[in-house]
Amino acid sequence: MNCGLHVDGPRMYLACGHDNKCFIYTIQQKIVTPRPNSPDGQLRKRKSGLTKADDFKHAKKIISFEVQETGQIETDFHKDDAYQNCSVFSADGLRLVTGGADGCVRLWRYPELSKVWETKAHSQEIDCIHIDPLGKQICSTSKDGQLLLWNVEDGTRIAELKWASTPSIKYKHKACRYCMLDEDPKKICLFSIEVPVVNKKGTACYISQWNVNRHIPVFVQSVHTNGSLACMDISHCGKFLAVGTMEGEVAVYSTSNLKQIYYVKNGHKTFVTGLAFAPSSTAGQLVSGNSGFTLLSISIDNQLKLHQSPKPSWKRFKLLLLLLLLLLCTILTVFAAGSLTHTRDT
Repeated sequence: MNCGLHVDGPRMYLACGHDNKCFIYTIQQKIVTPRPNSPDGQLRKRKSGLTKADDFKHAKKIISFEVQETGQIETDFHKDDAYQNCSVFSADGLRLVTGGADGCVRLWRYPELSKVWETKAHSQEIDCIHIDPLGKQICSTSKDGQLLLWNVEDGTRIAELKWASTPSIKYKHKACRYCMLDEDPKKICLFSIEVPVVNKKGTACYISQWNVNRHIPVFVQSVHTNGSLACMDISHCGKFLAVGTMEGEVAVYSTSNLKQIYYVKNGHKTFVTGLAFAPSSTAGQLVSGNSGFTLLSISIDNQLKLHQSPKPSWKRFKLLLLLLLLLLCTILTVFAAGSLTHTRDT
């Protein structure tokens, strides 16, 4: 099972892969409140649940979701073992891209679910696909080790991004994600993770940042974890990059400099199969609260973990600034007193 999600206000669209098909679900978010003095605890819609404004204002609210299947399409045609391995919506929600066992990248028009084009992208199954925020490029990685870029309009190949392996260790691309830095359309880049073809404990993995126009790496950061990197995700704000490992570790890095800002050694009992940041929206803030980021991780240990990092405290910042000002005033006072004493002596 795999999925791609597009959020459009209170409504969400979910594309779930199951075997060789993609099932589309519409999820409607609603806020409900318990019926007053109801012994059975039944819920009533938000606008009709209470009679008094004050009662409604202070009543406990509950977020509910209505899920409805709205369509399905066959997305993979491998002759022996057909299955969809990944799917992703474009930022505007008008396109859906799928990849799977037959190595083909397919682009579908949404919500019509009509196929726009398909291309034989890789010689082996596709591991990861993503669309850039402007909807111009698609990136894909596969078990064949390649990282390829595709034109969204017609499916033509733009480039292969080549990463130089060390002489003694051969590496392959594992996953890829586009990112818009500083919310600037001119600062769109691509991040990827590279892992050894032959996994040996203690061998470094890498996170790479690519220039999507010149097709070259601009920054490469080694990652020394107990396990090989298994998956990655980038936050909606573009500030955080998360990775999960084959040993159940979870780490988060800043996209601006690829410095590690969060790490959990035993996040899961076994390898991490998926990561997802909570969106930086009003609904996302209900979950994240006063946190720099909120990250969900999932594993075949059948556990879903929540990871959070606190936002910088303004009170702490103001206190530090006040201490610096007091220190500066003390230095200036001592310097002035010394200068006055020297003048009198003269």
